[in-house]
Amino acid sequence: MNNHPSPIQVATIWKIALPAFFLAIGAAVVPLLMPRPVAADEEVHFRAVYTGTFTLTFGTGPDGTNNLDFSGAGKARHLGKSTVEGHTTTAQDPTDPLCSDIVTDMVVLTAANGDQLGLVNSGEDCLDLSVPGKTLIRGSGTFVVVGGTGRFDDTTGSGTFSVVAEVTGSITGGVSGTFELHFEGAISPPAE
Repeated sequence: MNNHPSPIQVATIWKIALPAFFLAIGAAVVPLLMPRPVAADEEVHFRAVYTGTFTLTFGTGPDGTNNLDFSGAGKARHLGKSTVEGHTTTAQDPTDPLCSDIVTDMVVLTAANGDQLGLVNSGEDCLDLSVPGKTLIRGSGTFVVVGGTGRFDDTTGSGTFSVVAEVTGSITGGVSGTFELHFEGAISPPAE
């Protein structure tokens, strides 16, 4: 008596076993390739770019600081198309007459649905006269998330900012112009 399977039995076994094998492998691998949910204590990447206008008045803030107001529109990860509004006071850097340090700051990013994310920046802005015929202000530093509203109600996080502004006009006691502002960092996951 021959205990070996016939060629037809072998072909039938392979016809059943091979697809079952690949199905089992696929079931094991696919979950590894899918994005996993973010735990509440993890942070997610945050990036934003805004363009707009600003005014800067000299010596009109508390203790003779300068008042900087700015607003614009752009796009941010987790906010989508959104707006930025901010108020900053600056004081001249004691070691560099072309730079001003941020003294106080409040920035609000508003999503199209009205949800807001609040940021506070720390850093400095410096006058840049290296481009002939242009007066530029370059700023950089760090930001901290200070809460928000809606899905950003309990949001935390931090990162860096950079800005390039061009002075395009003068106003009583100061200047006005345009800016491009970038934020890059990490925030806690917004609520769903």
